Order: sequence, then C-alpha cells, then structure tokens
Amino acid sequence: MRATTVFAAVAVNSLLACGSSGSAPSDTGAGNESPADPPAAAVKAERDAAGEDRAALEVTPAESTAGPTRLRDITVEIPKAWKQQTPQSSMRIAQYELPGDDGGAIMAVFRFAGGAGSVAANLARWKGQLEPHPDSRPAKEQVQSFGPITVTSLDAVGKFAPGGMPGAPSAAPIERARLLAAVVEGVGDAYFFKCTGSEQTLARHEAGWAAMLASVKVAAAAPTPAAAPTPAAAPTPAAAPTP
Repeated sequence: MRATTVFAAVAVNSLLACGSSGSAPSDTGAGNESPADPPAAAVKAERDAAGEDRAALEVTPAESTAGPTRLRDITVEIPKAWKQQTPQSSMRIAQYELPGDDGGAIMAVFRFAGGAGSVAANLARWKGQLEPHPDSRPAKEQVQSFGPITVTSLDAVGKFAPGGMPGAPSAAPIERARLLAAVVEGVGDAYFFKCTGSEQTLARHEAGWAAMLASVKVAAAAPTPAAAPTPAAAPTPAAAPTP
C-alpha cells in the first residue's frame, strides 16, 4: 500500500511539473510514441488543480464595485475595473472604459429630454448596427423588473458597422463585435446604456454588465435644507422716566 501511495505522489508531482513548464509533450515523429497512461489518482489531482486555476481566472475585477454611483435620478453599481472617462459627446451623461487585451470597450449612458423613441425602435436600431456573420448566434432580448425600474436589455454579436449620428464621435468598425445595450424606464425619461467592443473583451465583462443592470435603483431625493432660524426680535427699550 505504501509503495502505491508513493508512486501516485511521484506521478502527481511529475505531471504538475510538466504543466508548469507551459509546453505540452511534442510528437517528434520518432516512432510516434505515446506516453503511458498515468495512474487514476494522478489524473484526478491534475484535473482538480486545473479546475482551481480556471475558477481563479473567472473571478474578474468586474465583479466588485466601488459603491452606488448617482446618474441624475438613478444610482447604479459600476464595476471597479471600469475606468470613468470624460464623455466624448454632450449627449452622454456618463462614459466608462472597459479594459481588454484588444483595445477594450466603451460603455456610455444617454438620456434625452422628452425621450428618444420606443424601446422596440431603439432595440431595432441597435441591432441594425451589427452585420451578422454566418455563425453568429441570434440576438438575445430580456425584460427585468427591479421595483419601479424596468430594464429591457439586448445582447447581440456580428460585425459592428455604426451609422453616423449628429454630435457623436465616429466609431471604427469591429469585425467580431458584441453589443450590450439596455433601456432603463421608471423614473421619468428613459436612460440608455450602450456598450460596444470585441466579443473577447465583453465576454470578460459580461458578469459586471449584468450586475450593473440589476443594481439600478431610484436615487433618494436630495434632503431639503433646514430653514434658517428666525432671529429673535430685539427687545423694546424701556420708556424714559417722566421728569
């Protein structure tokens, strides 16, 4: 029994050492030899270690927030990994950069006095900015309610080919793009959240995007300043004595 245990431990150490080198065994063509199957205990240990590594990679900074951020009549939880920027257009009330290895992405928030068309019209316009590839999945739409807030969101992929919009900065096409957008209703004029970037970048920030939409709340009314105290009336001087 002790010999078997020692053998399994040695096999585990050998496998982990190979994995840490970053290279897999190569086929040199000399007889096309295949390595012998490792013991089951070693395979399980290696898979467990790999599973722990994957779990660590999936925990991204986008899952934590810096607390509620007020956007006029609403508050949202913005992921810490998103960097606040100065809006590139007067139509944007907020703008954030989402980091990514391929250039990152931009998330912008809009609000227009009097509204900006129906929810359906905006979803159709956003979908029209993407040209689906033959292997593109269908766009996903979802409606969620959070108290008095209703959030209608869109998740679509394809080639991003935005049309020109007066007052908005031009955006370069993205071959393999993903568009995350949402209309937030329930507090006067609707809010429009829109995020466009590569599929790779937005896959990293998908959890943060969903958490942000779920965090939308009606902002508390600003406290009314207390009225200044009324100054006390000056005392009436006593009448002078009659001579």
